[in-house]
Amino acid sequence: MTEQEIQTTKERNYTPLLIVITLLLVALLATLVALLATNLFSLQKANTREEEYVKRVAEYEIRANLTRDIIDMQIQSLGDVVSNYEKAAYGPDVDRIAEQQLLAAEHQLLALQTIGMQNAQLMSLVASLPFPTDSTLEEENSTE
Repeated sequence: MTEQEIQTTKERNYTPLLIVITLLLVALLATLVALLATNLFSLQKANTREEEYVKRVAEYEIRANLTRDIIDMQIQSLGDVVSNYEKAAYGPDVDRIAEQQLLAAEHQLLALQTIGMQNAQLMSLVASLPFPTDSTLEEENSTE
C-alpha cells in the first residue's frame, strides 16, 4: 500500500464517526431548542395568569366599593323605613290596631326586600372574589 492509500483509508474511517457526532449534535441542539420553547411558553402562560389575576383584583375592588356604597344607601333607607313606620303607625290618623298591624307588615316587607337585595349583592361579591394563581400560592407558602 502506498502512502496515499493509507491516508485515504484513515480519512474513510473517520467520516462515519464525524457523521454520527454531527447527528448527535444536531439532536442535542433540537432538544435544547424544544426545551427553550417550552420554558418560554410556560413563562408566557404564567405572565398571562398573573395579568388576569391583577385585573380581576382591580375589578373586585371596584365592585366591593360600589357594593359598600349601595349597602350604605340601603342602611339609610332602612332607617327611613323605620322612622316612617313610627310616624305612620303612631300618628293621629291611625285609629285601630289593625291599621298599625297593616303598616307594620308593609314596613317589614320593605325591610325584608332590602335585606334580600343586600344578600344577593354580597353573594355576587363573594362569587367574584379573585382566586390566587399557582405562583401566588407558592410565594405565600415560601414566606411561611
